[in-house]
Amino acid sequence: MYCTNLDNGSEIGHTLFHSGFLKLLTVTLLTSLTQSCETDLKTIIKIFRQTNGFSASNRMLVWITNDKTVAPGGGHNFGYGTQDRHSQVSVSAIVTNPIVAKWIFVAEVAELLMSYQNYIQHKKETDQGYWNSGNSMGKALSLYLAELLYPGIDDGISAWLNDRSISVQTSSGIVHERVNWISATDGYDSHAVSYGCGLLFLYWLVTVKHFAIEDIIAHSWNTFAQLYQNLTGGLDGWQQFHDAVNILYPVSATPNFVWNGSNNIFLLKALPKSHLTK
Repeated sequence: MYCTNLDNGSEIGHTLFHSGFLKLLTVTLLTSLTQSCETDLKTIIKIFRQTNGFSASNRMLVWITNDKTVAPGGGHNFGYGTQDRHSQVSVSAIVTNPIVAKWIFVAEVAELLMSYQNYIQHKKETDQGYWNSGNSMGKALSLYLAELLYPGIDDGISAWLNDRSISVQTSSGIVHERVNWISATDGYDSHAVSYGCGLLFLYWLVTVKHFAIEDIIAHSWNTFAQLYQNLTGGLDGWQQFHDAVNILYPVSATPNFVWNGSNNIFLLKALPKSHLTK
């Protein structure tokens, strides 16, 4: 086993390991993550407005592994661990791009912070601020935060924008309406249509409605619609979001959105001023 101890005197501690046969590629990933993971971890902790959870006595273990069963999608975590069970993040050694490895690390750390925040909220006997990393809301948030630090890595929105599962007859013919994953939450984190809708909703809240991501995280509930209600008092989160997206990319019989390297479509085209207020 190859191990690099990253204890540099900070309050946040984590240890980087390699399991399996050490190859040049894995050394590159180790070096890359060593240079960034401390800073990235601190950034995500700050965004979640947490001050505890990780320390020299309760370190996060970060694994670079050749075991495909440990990180089948490129990365994996086991949720927040207390002092008798360390939190662990695994990054697959098959990842060839060090920047992608960093992006994966941030997404997994975001899920760990969701787990930690839920642990804290449970002790306070409140569900506000609850995030489930295993459903579409949690997946959307982890992708948003990963792209915040390392943009342009993954297309998270085309599946929803181009979805054809709902056909609606209009006066001009059949169009494919987009599924409402704001008023409902998908219990799985593997469906690109549902988490893509949520990811775009987060960009809408930040870019169009001008909410800080820290406030968005703090006001979560069981659905994005409820989160929006917690932030604004309004009951029309889905409708406002749907209308804003439809202005930029109208529903059609042949949806053909083409990803250009950014999941924030609200930076690509201008919305009317009436859509730019809270």
